[in-house]
Amino acid sequence: MSSSWLLDTIAHEARRAVEAEARRHTRRVVESAIASVTGMPIPAPTTDRTAMATLPGDGPDGLSIVAREDAVRAYLAQDTIQVAILGAPGTGKTALMLRMADLRHRPTFVLGIPQRALDDAGVGTGAGGWMRAIAPGQLGSVPRDSDVLIDDASQVIGNEEYGTELFEQFRALTENRRHFGIGLILNCQTGKAVNAYALTCELLALKPGCAFFPEQERDGMAPFLREADALYQGMSAEQVHHTVMIYRKWPSLRGPIRYRFPEWFTRRLSAHKAARRLPAIIADSDSVAQGDEDADSPIGAG
Repeated sequence: MSSSWLLDTIAHEARRAVEAEARRHTRRVVESAIASVTGMPIPAPTTDRTAMATLPGDGPDGLSIVAREDAVRAYLAQDTIQVAILGAPGTGKTALMLRMADLRHRPTFVLGIPQRALDDAGVGTGAGGWMRAIAPGQLGSVPRDSDVLIDDASQVIGNEEYGTELFEQFRALTENRRHFGIGLILNCQTGKAVNAYALTCELLALKPGCAFFPEQERDGMAPFLREADALYQGMSAEQVHHTVMIYRKWPSLRGPIRYRFPEWFTRRLSAHKAARRLPAIIADSDSVAQGDEDADSPIGAG
């Protein structure tokens, strides 16, 4: 490990801490001003350990929420992982994916989020940056000991990609990642929209689903989807954005956990979507219709 890399990392972490404290201070000042004018109470901040009354004390796996959260953190600390996040648009899939990447904090290559959005968040190019946007054709050339994130995976590696070079790269990544220390985290709206290799994951995270989610999913997933849907009944949007149903076969994990967004998260990171397949008929600008991945997508945040 070079001294320059270590100094850059320390400087980056120090800058993130200062920026986070500045944001917290600004938020406190604004909220205090609003409260003094309107008389409305200042809401408590959401953290990893914030208790949510709608969450059961123990899940089907017999673990407490805190124990399950610690088990997920331990899993994310491994060199190589594979996580699939499924759920409807606007339920916090991208934020959860980026939170997991933030906890790992390794060299990370991203499909589906443009470099400009990563740079604006302070995690892209520049001193201390650790995330790089790549094109689908570069999936087979990511280096050892790094992570790959795929936002809206169905737009990158859909079912119709079988037999293509991109499909072969993705299959090789999922089958051989353990030998190269590569982590893979992806999200999509439904498992049927991606090829089967996207779901050869060790950890499955389920957000609230689309209409007819259980009935239209892959065979065998319906019990998990119904269990997840039952968890989210009666939750506020805030709770949904900070809660996810987790499944792992061995060692067994089956139940909800809580999480918070990364300090550097912005809506721009989830409002941008890969537009290479977006039909021109629903595009809101010429740049999107022509496949400019730096343009805003009219399909909204996921």
